[in-house]
Amino acid sequence: MSKPLNIQEHNRAFIKFLIFFLVTLTLAVSAIYFNFQVPNKELTILRERSDVLRSQQINQENYKRTLNEVIQVFNKLDSTSSKAMIESELTVKLDALRTAASIEDSTASQKLNQMVFSLVNEYRKAKFSLFDLKGYEQEIKKKNDKIQELANDLDDCRNRANFNRN
Repeated sequence: MSKPLNIQEHNRAFIKFLIFFLVTLTLAVSAIYFNFQVPNKELTILRERSDVLRSQQINQENYKRTLNEVIQVFNKLDSTSSKAMIESELTVKLDALRTAASIEDSTASQKLNQMVFSLVNEYRKAKFSLFDLKGYEQEIKKKNDKIQELANDLDDCRNRANFNRN
């Protein structure tokens, strides 16, 4: 069998082709790898952030629901005369509200929840003070009626005493 005359050129051309083929193949495979791997990492990061946001949203919903329950208990205080019953029910709701406000959260909503909780406590104190004053209003009215009755009796006694003198 005879050998070709340009075997060195043929071998050099084949080696160049093989090198360029391997470089091109490596670039194509790495491009495909990064095309799938980078979005996968980004997707993982986005899922983590989404989970954090979802948990924050759930915490806010729980806080709002608990706050609405506390407000409903406060509204019962206006129509009920049993302060002890409302206080016991309110204590449970305020504990749940405090727990919901103290959940570790990196957003500004945690600070807002804590401020709302402190305002609810101040509102509770004011509401119970007002409830206590409601009883005093009736008591003052009874005392004024009693004073008026005694004043009428005193005037009647004076009139009788003056009648007896005449």
